[in-house]
Amino acid sequence: MIKLLYKSLGKKNKLFANNFIIFLIKNNIINISFLPANFRNYISGEMVFNYKKTLKKDSRGFYYVYPQFKSSDLDHYYESLYWTQFRSDNQVSINQRDIEQYNLIIKNTGDFFMSKKRTFVNFGSGHGGVSFLFYYNGHNVINIDPDKNVFNSIDLDKNRWIKLSSINDLNSQIDFFYSSHSLEHVADIDDFLAILNKKLTKKKSTYLFFEVPDGDHEFNGGKSGKIMTPHTYYFTTKFFEKLSIENCYTQKEYRVIRYLGRYENDEIEIR
Repeated sequence: MIKLLYKSLGKKNKLFANNFIIFLIKNNIINISFLPANFRNYISGEMVFNYKKTLKKDSRGFYYVYPQFKSSDLDHYYESLYWTQFRSDNQVSINQRDIEQYNLIIKNTGDFFMSKKRTFVNFGSGHGGVSFLFYYNGHNVINIDPDKNVFNSIDLDKNRWIKLSSINDLNSQIDFFYSSHSLEHVADIDDFLAILNKKLTKKKSTYLFFEVPDGDHEFNGGKSGKIMTPHTYYFTTKFFEKLSIENCYTQKEYRVIRYLGRYENDEIEIR
């Protein structure tokens, strides 16, 4: 029935088909367990991110999905569905993007990582990536990811680094906070920055690195008005310009924005 529905509606009406199937599931007309496994995971994601939602623009430099998400819904999605739906084939420990980011960070932080052993926090660590590079260069690494299946797939050495499922569990002093394609997945950006402010050590220089899809690019959602599951936020360079921390490096290239900033003492806020 599902295959016939998709064939009859065609690609242009895919959104209608998705919403119709979700309607049937939510009204107990069909059971989601009857769907093929891959399609079941896909529809589960659409039920969280796209069903009866729209994009709104914030003057502080980003677009966001409205109504906003409950943290519990996102937690369930990332704990159980995200890795299967989007990252099950991404088992490579280090890829080209990780090497590019590592070189960018080392180049733009002077002797920061050369002068002493640092604590590097990877928020939304996924396949590990740069965590391996900083670990093998002698630094302490803390990986944060809600999906425990991720850790099972990359942790051959169980004592390699500290593993946390939430930023709320972070109690160590941070020297470097790294987030690559994770910031666009948070439930509430203001809540996230408030938590990060509590975790950063006052009167201590801390670097922060973010890479996000460019919200102004036509294929990334955001400005185009399209919701790209599973993104909750669509950031532009204006957002990073408004962050109340020292800007060390900003790069807008192809479809992504890379930002490196340094935190000293003041609260991080969007001005």
